[in-house]
Amino acid sequence: MHALICFMVLACGSPKKLSIPLRIAGQFDAATTYHLLSTCKNCYEVNPLARPFARSPALFPAAYLGDAGVLAFARRLGVRHKRLAVAVVIGVTAVHVWLGIHNLRLAARQGVPNAGSGGKRGLAAGGF
Repeated sequence: MHALICFMVLACGSPKKLSIPLRIAGQFDAATTYHLLSTCKNCYEVNPLARPFARSPALFPAAYLGDAGVLAFARRLGVRHKRLAVAVVIGVTAVHVWLGIHNLRLAARQGVPNAGSGGKRGLAAGGF
């Protein structure tokens, strides 16, 4: 796993090239969070920044703006530390994917229709 991440950091030229995967992963995370929270009454958003938006469609533009902030930070960081900036974007993308999968597993455990399988019961873990 570490070798794959190191390869991606070295092979990828800039954070700008990773903006599309970051935004797709962010919307995947937002969609699974919204779906889980709209169908599961015992679940709640853990992230205090996303909590006000979690049960409304406003979660999608909020997630988009959060990812825009990550990209802006990575662009500024990339002026002097290009590899670190790419690593930040890859890391946030990986967290979004993990959280989306986690939400699907929670939904399946809760018996939410159209969800994945497996996982633990409890919280919807969305984030920016």
